[in-house]
Amino acid sequence: MLLAGCGLAIAVAFAVWPREREPEYQGKKLSDWLMLYSEQFHIDGYDDTPELRQSSNAVRQIGSNAIPYLLKWIEYERPTWRDKLFAAATKVQFFRRRAMVEMLLGQGEYRADLARIGFEILGPEASPVVPKLVTLMNDSTSPFASRNATFALGRCGGNALPPLMAVFTNRAFPSRCRCLAGRSINLEASVFQTNAGPWVPAVVGCLEEKVPGVPKEAAELLGQWALDESIAVPALGKCLCASSEDLRSAAACALGEFGKKSQDAVPALIIALNDPAPSVRIAARNAIMRIAPEMFETNAVNGGK
Repeated sequence: MLLAGCGLAIAVAFAVWPREREPEYQGKKLSDWLMLYSEQFHIDGYDDTPELRQSSNAVRQIGSNAIPYLLKWIEYERPTWRDKLFAAATKVQFFRRRAMVEMLLGQGEYRADLARIGFEILGPEASPVVPKLVTLMNDSTSPFASRNATFALGRCGGNALPPLMAVFTNRAFPSRCRCLAGRSINLEASVFQTNAGPWVPAVVGCLEEKVPGVPKEAAELLGQWALDESIAVPALGKCLCASSEDLRSAAACALGEFGKKSQDAVPALIIALNDPAPSVRIAARNAIMRIAPEMFETNAVNGGK
């Protein structure tokens, strides 16, 4: 009864809470366009449909007028009482349904998710708010807002790379924050590639760390950039002997991204064809196919399975 009463109270509050005035395009509010984009993406699972193009175009038409609202929404921090309510309520099957989950999490959290989508659509046009997003990302007292700001930063273009790298490569930050920063960079690695060269040595240094998740993110990033092979390829080759299956697999995939520039790593990749983990064997085989496909054509090695 208590949970039902709390749920009803939240539902009523959500329904009657006054909606702020938002910029519009073709009669629809910013949040409506973002909602349409989000729902269509989840329904179809494609990143290019007429509905997605229409909604993303609408957000771009709203343009810089959207930024103050996106920034306000992404600053939302989930209160501890809502965490407790959510944990208690979702023990009951009824409250695990999507509609109930959204109701329990509240409008603030939903708007924060929409803000992340908005920054993704606007991309570099949102770069003027990079300093504010950096401040939010580095705010250890607001973990939920910090996470959202970290992912939003990755969408804001090349000038977001230095602050993201400053977190990812800094061992003083918690591993969770570093992995989030690394993932945010990885999601837009091609955008950052032009200015990534000076950061390669620092990323290579992350490969040797024992912090969970950080070396794997570093390996994936080096592969996507495929820069400075003289230091990146040997370091990735050493990772093929790491204790972490995820890191060994990521390193093999990354070496494949370097193509012919990673010829020196082929002997280590051949050994990896006999790795106990199937994911590593497959990644090693695919890498050799990209680096030296003739080795399979001449039966010089046996393909990993």
